[in-house]
Amino acid sequence: MRRSHFSILGLMIMIVLVGVAFAAMRTPSRIWANAWFSLALGGITFAILAAAATCGASRVFWVGFAVCGWAYFLFSLAPWVDEMTSQQLLTTTILDLISPYVVDDRFMSDSVKVEMHQGGTPTPWQLWNIPHLQSTGQRRSGYAILHSPLMYFRIGHSVICLLIALAGGEVARHLHVAGSAHPESQPAQ
Repeated sequence: MRRSHFSILGLMIMIVLVGVAFAAMRTPSRIWANAWFSLALGGITFAILAAAATCGASRVFWVGFAVCGWAYFLFSLAPWVDEMTSQQLLTTTILDLISPYVVDDRFMSDSVKVEMHQGGTPTPWQLWNIPHLQSTGQRRSGYAILHSPLMYFRIGHSVICLLIALAGGEVARHLHVAGSAHPESQPAQ
């Protein structure tokens, strides 16, 4: 039985992409968010073309990549369902929970200064995660509602979209390889 495996080049590309993504999420901006959104959209669209142009295990990989990538993209990043479904995803909660460790404090404090200058008040996320704002007299209760920056979410969901697409492609390829190893799955001669 032939085993499915990751290529070293594929793993290196994934590590570089995740590293650049964390750099982008550290100080999220519109250009980073648009670049990652475009990369995710381009990647899952390319997968459809690759599935149509290839055959065998490669086709199975690209079909899995496209199906899983598009499913996640539609539920997390598509503008017409973004606010209704993206907040329901576990990945949104995970992104929100790791944001205090990823987003630069200076970036958050600058955005808070702009909001407070415009007459706004800090959000619970900002009070919870920025130490110098906690001394403003407002207390935290035991349960905090987290609110990360929108650009951070767009970058994070775009990266997760690509990772889920890759995982979908690898699972599809593994199932194809495992299914072709069984004699009953072979066509009758």
